[in-house]
Amino acid sequence: MIDYSHEQYLKDIHTMAVWVQTWEEVQSEYIRWCPQTIVSIARGGLIPGVYLSHLLGLRNIPIMWQTRDGSVKESPPLISDNHQILIVDDINDSGETFTQIIQDIKKNNVHLDDAKIRRNVKTMSIFTRYSSKFRVDFSPNKLDNDSWINFPWEKTLYA
Repeated sequence: MIDYSHEQYLKDIHTMAVWVQTWEEVQSEYIRWCPQTIVSIARGGLIPGVYLSHLLGLRNIPIMWQTRDGSVKESPPLISDNHQILIVDDINDSGETFTQIIQDIKKNNVHLDDAKIRRNVKTMSIFTRYSSKFRVDFSPNKLDNDSWINFPWEKTLYA
């Protein structure tokens, strides 16, 4: 088990905010990404998504997307040609959640081709496993094992 501390979380979330701001500064004909919205995947992505929305001054839209603990799936907001989003979760484990959400975005935004979706939608997780079938755009922690991550907001406060 990995005991992920609150202090390390604060370092990582600030690092991720800097990455987003740095990416925003890189503007060219081929790279134009400056998110207007953060989409937080409930439950694990809610805390980092809200935290990032405060750090970056962006609105946050939470969605429920269950692949392991249920079957609720709420679609992210529709995306216009110029609306860009950052999808946030706590961990990119198998990649199934991110893969399904991107497929849902493609299905519900038929006016956007794959290149525009790649340009308008970026993904972020605090942890990502090398074994995942999905590659997130931003992740400060990479894992080469199946260890359980004990996030600070999941710890029992009263023993």
